[in-house]
Amino acid sequence: MRLSGLFSKLTAAALVFTISAFAYNAFSQELPKQSDAICVGISYGSSAPESIEIKSECGFEIAVFGDTQTEFTHYDLSSVTAKASGASVSLSTKLGGSILSAGKGKKIIISNENSLLKVGNSSYRGKIQLFINSNGKISVVNELSLDDYVKGVLPYEVFSSWNTEILKAMAVVARTYAVRTKLSGTHASDGFDICATTHCQTYGGTTRETESTNNAVSETSGFIITYNGDVATTPYHGSSGYFTESVSSGWGSNAELFPYLTSAYNPYEDYRSISNGKWENVVPKNDIINHVSSYYKSKISGNITDISYERQENGYVNSMTVTDSSGNVFKFNTSSSVRSFFGDLVKSANFGIAETYIPSERATPAITVISADGTYETTNINGYTYVDAQGEKTCSGFESVCVFDGIGNGHGIGLSQYGAKFMADAGFTYDEIISTYFPGTEITILE
Repeated sequence: MRLSGLFSKLTAAALVFTISAFAYNAFSQELPKQSDAICVGISYGSSAPESIEIKSECGFEIAVFGDTQTEFTHYDLSSVTAKASGASVSLSTKLGGSILSAGKGKKIIISNENSLLKVGNSSYRGKIQLFINSNGKISVVNELSLDDYVKGVLPYEVFSSWNTEILKAMAVVARTYAVRTKLSGTHASDGFDICATTHCQTYGGTTRETESTNNAVSETSGFIITYNGDVATTPYHGSSGYFTESVSSGWGSNAELFPYLTSAYNPYEDYRSISNGKWENVVPKNDIINHVSSYYKSKISGNITDISYERQENGYVNSMTVTDSSGNVFKFNTSSSVRSFFGDLVKSANFGIAETYIPSERATPAITVISADGTYETTNINGYTYVDAQGEKTCSGFESVCVFDGIGNGHGIGLSQYGAKFMADAGFTYDEIISTYFPGTEITILE
């Protein structure tokens, strides 16, 4: 669609049923063992703490790992405090008594098989690793089993009250995502396998664990999604309407690497009945610039004068050109970049834009006019020039606005969580849900 000066006709591109990889390349690697631990970055980088307290109801087993490592020693304490000190992290009692320290390249490992470890407001299974990072702060890492990790992910990504089949599907997808991320080395330089934020997938320890989500993890224990023997890439998002987006069109990767990430069709997703499933934003044309993401807003000179775009048959906009008042042209070739550009105006890249007119909030409903014929009031004026104490003004009864009319929430690639939920409610099993959103893949159990 071209929005000439801002808006005009629709041009649809062919529906894309191809896929591609993420920013990293495809790889073949031996599948991990079900017993292999995963290390989750709780706090790291510049946002990591300079000191942190760790609590336990049954004391601690503590050791230092590095080039050489100490034996685990039991400390009958209810809490310990870690502090960054130069190029090392030191551990002390609540009253300040020194326990041990670990210099650069070494880690303090804290464990207790009989008790959860509380860090801040969250409790964690497994072990806690502490080490000094490149910012001179303490990286906090939770080392635990893969299934225990997924138990801490599921309640943040789906509602525990949902049908057990969607919970099981999401358990397999989340487990696969974790294994894939670990194998790809996304956070290897940070000293762990996967982070606990939406950059990877949200993980909160045991804080929100429920019986239903834990059961879904147990019933699918060790199950992951593979394609031709390799761990599949399994992104997911909130909702997408009837169609998901392909990775090639969404993220611009090589379409031949992952043929199971296509634009999938699911007629069961009742997107009109869910929050942000069907959405609309109305904004004056000249105000669009105020909603654009800060990254692009800083590059635009003046205002936006023209937007032209192509919308695929699956609804997603993957090609767009924006022109500003200085003649600068910005081109976007993926639906993800289009979504990013519009900031808070859009929930997904599955949208259309229309121009219309609405009564102006700035319109003067009535003006008193004095003429040779006397004094009277005029209303419903448009383009009427008048003079008041502030000078000459033109009153307009209507103003031009742009209507952003869209479907879905998120990047649209891979599994739609609400779409999967509606499939489960319709009687589909977790493996049927997975094969719908990742066609051609298999469910494999780790040894």
